[in-house]
Amino acid sequence: MRRLILLAFVLALGFHKKTRTPHVNTPHGANGKRPKGGGADAEGKRRKGSGADTDPTRRSRHATGATVRARQASLKKVATGTTARPKAPGAPKGPDRLPAGRTRKDAKGKDITLDPDRVKQAPTYTRGFAQDLPKPVKDPKTGKWTVTLRMHEGWDRSDFEAKANHLKNLGDEGKLVKTPDTADLRSDKTDAWRAGKEREAFEQATDQADLDRRLAELDGQQVDHAQDLQLGGEDSPDNMWAIDSATNHGMGGQLRQQLAQVPNGEPVQINIVHDKYSPKP
Repeated sequence: MRRLILLAFVLALGFHKKTRTPHVNTPHGANGKRPKGGGADAEGKRRKGSGADTDPTRRSRHATGATVRARQASLKKVATGTTARPKAPGAPKGPDRLPAGRTRKDAKGKDITLDPDRVKQAPTYTRGFAQDLPKPVKDPKTGKWTVTLRMHEGWDRSDFEAKANHLKNLGDEGKLVKTPDTADLRSDKTDAWRAGKEREAFEQATDQADLDRRLAELDGQQVDHAQDLQLGGEDSPDNMWAIDSATNHGMGGQLRQQLAQVPNGEPVQINIVHDKYSPKP
């Protein structure tokens, strides 16, 4: 009997419970109108509208900025020497003398011959490499004169980077000094260095084709002082390497023109312009 009474009481409560009205989702309020000042959607659109994508001027600036940043990253990569061939100054590692007939056998028993009378292609030098170069300026903080080395059309990029970066590092270390007349510092050591480099190529070549390739590259280069004599370098094998003839000729000319405006004995630092310059007609 008690169970029946309890069941009847529960059923009675269920019948008297108020039915909930389904919620109608109206995006702009109960009256169907957009609230004054907008809502979440309007706020989102305002935020989106304030971005660079909807402003042609800002979009242009962003695109330009991205291009500039990419270019700067590329130049930074170049400046660290990643495009420069692994090169360092130093004495050749070849034998002191060549065998009789300048001939030896390769691994297959074939002759490898170093021909001293081989035809060497004359270098083609560039012009206008010192055109529009900035004048050297003395830094009041460091006391160093800034001299610019600028990449030029017709030059070997790898050799330019190797030389320019080497001098820049020396300048940063305070080892570059404007040196007066260097004519009396020059000797026949560069010729001896080149001969030693030919013997090195002869010794290291795997066959005749490899030797011909090595000699052709060397014939297109000049023996250069890695630290120029006009910047305090020594005329010694440890300060020599071979770089592209046109590149060496032009870089030396850039240095000479600017150093003529620097007092003797003054410290020098190097500024590198990696963009390739084309002379004006």
